Amino acid sequence: MEKALFPPEVGFLSHHEFREIVTNGPYIKEMSFTFLELPKFKKTFDNLVTDIDRWAFFFDNAADLTPEQLKGVLKENSIFSQAYQGLVEASYTPDELQDYMRYDLREAEIKSVNFEARQEGLAEGLAKGRAEGLAKGRAEGEAEGRADEKRAIAVKLRKAGLDYDQIAAATGLTEDEIKSLKDS
Repeated sequence: MEKALFPPEVGFLSHHEFREIVTNGPYIKEMSFTFLELPKFKKTFDNLVTDIDRWAFFFDNAADLTPEQLKGVLKENSIFSQAYQGLVEASYTPDELQDYMRYDLREAEIKSVNFEARQEGLAEGLAKGRAEGLAKGRAEGEAEGRADEKRAIAVKLRKAGLDYDQIAAATGLTEDEIKSLKDS
């Protein structure tokens, strides 16, 4: 449609609602119309600012967009990407569409399998990491407990009057370690 629907003072994007003629009241608020008049849209690619601008440009020029312009219009917005993909799919022959859908389904299956494998790998890694962490923590705790026990025995032996060599022989602590216990 090359001719504008509304007069020039109405912009390329206009919103309309129902009004009761006598009272001019908007009693059917749930129903309104929005018109995008592409013949009135005059912005160039370099002047696109809002998503509305990009939509209007996209609708008006989708078939002729260069890859660079398409990237600029899409702006990493999935809605624009989906709309463009819809236009591409609409241009397919029935056989091409069936091939595309088979390919798309296969890609989805591969992603699903990869996701499941990744989840299984993460679960296995997490379980292994927990087991190793518990074993290491247990070993460190036991070693710390044995060291505490040796120090407690050394303190008792010192109080019983044994000399440093005897305590070192009984506990495996060095003389310096035993002296530091005496000071604490």
